[in-house]
Amino acid sequence: MFFSCIIPAYNEWARIGPMLRSALACPEVDEVIVIDDGSTDNTWDEISHVSHPKLRPIHLVKNAWKLHAFFTALEQARGTHIVMLDADYTGFRSEYLSEMIHPIQAGEVDVTMMMWKNSLPICKLLKHDIFSGTRVLPKDIFDDTEYYCSGVGFWLEIKMNEVIYQRKLRVRSFYFPEVYNPQKSWKQSFWTQPIQILRSGSLSQIIRHSWFIYKQQ
Repeated sequence: MFFSCIIPAYNEWARIGPMLRSALACPEVDEVIVIDDGSTDNTWDEISHVSHPKLRPIHLVKNAWKLHAFFTALEQARGTHIVMLDADYTGFRSEYLSEMIHPIQAGEVDVTMMMWKNSLPICKLLKHDIFSGTRVLPKDIFDDTEYYCSGVGFWLEIKMNEVIYQRKLRVRSFYFPEVYNPQKSWKQSFWTQPIQILRSGSLSQIIRHSWFIYKQQ
């Protein structure tokens, strides 16, 4: 197994350094592809200051949004498995990635997902976050690129969940209460997230995915 970690970053200069170093410090991660998605702050400068043999940085001049940035990085990934990691967590440690990778290496599960301190209460009740963008999963889930590369909001997460459901993949969720996911109020309005969720998939589809994953926890 070869694990490629992908970190899309847009205007995350204050947090990208620690997140990048955490990913690079994880012994199970074989390469880290961080892609600056046309940031207008000093994100690229922060990335450029990090030197490591596992690091493969990509700089997009113009912001293309997370979906496009992710698949741009995916084209460069050499791994059999993809470690999806957000750039804006606080309190994240490399040990958390190791915990998520070990069950896959051992053949116990096919996919792992992460929850954090301020995940929605309903997610904590269900013991998983169906909209989590931090996952470890087989790269071949993304073989049909056209299946993913349209839509808005949580389109990528909903589509991944559908493939996981169709293939009946084994899933395990991890809850790390020390990790905090800062609110995106400076990037989007308060009502953007629920609107994006409803635009990304039908309610019945979301419930079906959630129940499938819940039964495995």
